[in-house]
Amino acid sequence: MKKVGIVTLDGMFNYGNRLQNYAMEKVLNQIGFDSQTLVIIDSKKKDIWSRIRNKISNPKDIFPALRRKTIKEKKITSEMASFIKMRDLKTKEFSVFQNKYLNNVKVTKNANFNEFFKIIVGSDQVWNPRIGFNTKNFLVFVPKEKRISYAASFGVSNIPKPLQKHYTKHLMGINEISVREEAGKEIIRQLTGRTAELVFDPTMLLKREDWEKLIPVEEYHAKPYIIIYALRGYNEEKKQKLNKFAVENEFEIIHIMGDFYNEKHKVLSPDEFLHALRDARMIFTDSFHCIVFSIIMHKPFVIFERSGGNMGSRIETLLSRFNLTNNLYTSKIDFDDVMINTDFNDVDLILEKGRNHGIQYLKRVLEVN
Repeated sequence: MKKVGIVTLDGMFNYGNRLQNYAMEKVLNQIGFDSQTLVIIDSKKKDIWSRIRNKISNPKDIFPALRRKTIKEKKITSEMASFIKMRDLKTKEFSVFQNKYLNNVKVTKNANFNEFFKIIVGSDQVWNPRIGFNTKNFLVFVPKEKRISYAASFGVSNIPKPLQKHYTKHLMGINEISVREEAGKEIIRQLTGRTAELVFDPTMLLKREDWEKLIPVEEYHAKPYIIIYALRGYNEEKKQKLNKFAVENEFEIIHIMGDFYNEKHKVLSPDEFLHALRDARMIFTDSFHCIVFSIIMHKPFVIFERSGGNMGSRIETLLSRFNLTNNLYTSKIDFDDVMINTDFNDVDLILEKGRNHGIQYLKRVLEVN
């Protein structure tokens, strides 16, 4: 059996990242490959605390919540500490899931990769300049003919001018390119003149029944509830509206911890995250992958614009594909109307079509007969 490597973001605190990694491994196994996720160890790479601390002088390059030039250093330090505490708590829960379900292996860039037939970079925001430009995410450690991207995301609508020549050089080095949003296609066209394939995120390549195999049969929570999963929090207007909606419908509110620590928010493992979403009456989020799973599981949802920066093209591409643009939050949105009238009638057909297209792309670039 041929071996295919995967390179993706490796943080142990983001539900979407770990679940798309699971999906990518699973799909590759299903089409006949031995998949292995390569966690590239860079001796020059410092831990997240050091990287954030050393960038305090340049806040625009740090986490969006910290990217305010007028912010005082004391508050930056407080938010950094909150992020680190969240990360450490989630890492404990995620480690159990990863050890059980993922084939992640630590290697160095100098390792022998001859045993790998191809290596795939993606999905998630592997090419996001705000996270940091890293040549490992362009697979420079293997020959060009082995380099493939699947549903790679930039997470931005344009690349900063100082980085454009670097992106052009390294994008030209990818043998087969696919992305998950329209803005990504346009960036690649502008920088390289190439046409990238637009494909579904790996999480949508698995069927609902595949995901439900990770979820216990029993209900997640005895009483009816709604989920709030806001990576960067939400404002007072939304809070009041959500509380009113919950009271009127006799729903409990379950908060899942986002990118910062909150003692009242739940820390779940990725499979528990799926369990909670599946049994919720409604979901409120600013997370791309939380929206994806809401769609897969036919759960009414409302999308909040992310505090400190919007999600742009990846959300627009996703919602337009499924005709669900009315689920974006506005001050006039009626939560009861969204809960009752969100239309999932065509979702499964759209998922099937996109799933087939994504799998066919993988089979073509991996030379499956």
